[in-house]
Amino acid sequence: REQQPLPQFGSMIMLDDRELKRSLVYMEGYGNRFKQRELDGQKIKKSLSKYEKQKLNQHLVGQAEYIFSFFNAPKKDGKEYYGEISILLNANGDISHVTMKTPSGNQQLDAAVYKTILMAQRLSLPSEPLIRKAMVTSPLTLNYSQDDMSD
Repeated sequence: REQQPLPQFGSMIMLDDRELKRSLVYMEGYGNRFKQRELDGQKIKKSLSKYEKQKLNQHLVGQAEYIFSFFNAPKKDGKEYYGEISILLNANGDISHVTMKTPSGNQQLDAAVYKTILMAQRLSLPSEPLIRKAMVTSPLTLNYSQDDMSD
């Protein structure tokens, strides 16, 4: 669903609690918040059994498919592109932070992927506590390329 513009007070945007919970923070580059969560997530992932790692990876593949179910691909232009976008989740699975880790070089493609993430809003979390913690702690990075563009 399309997000409505937020009410403004002077030069500041006022958010009520409900709006704050559904707002996303966008940043460029892989900032300290993402780096720290990546380190914390690596520690948790190391503690997972082989079976738990498989379950996590299967769940992540399903969630990536869910995110890209909202994707409205821009037209191919014959050039090659590669981009990465990372997200952080809160404890409920809401997407709380988004960063363009590696811009693709095509602004329309980057914008389409970003809008896709905004539309997804929330991911489902695994029921197993340790696998859930690994998913929520680690940044989730999606990559995309000209192959994701339409003919």
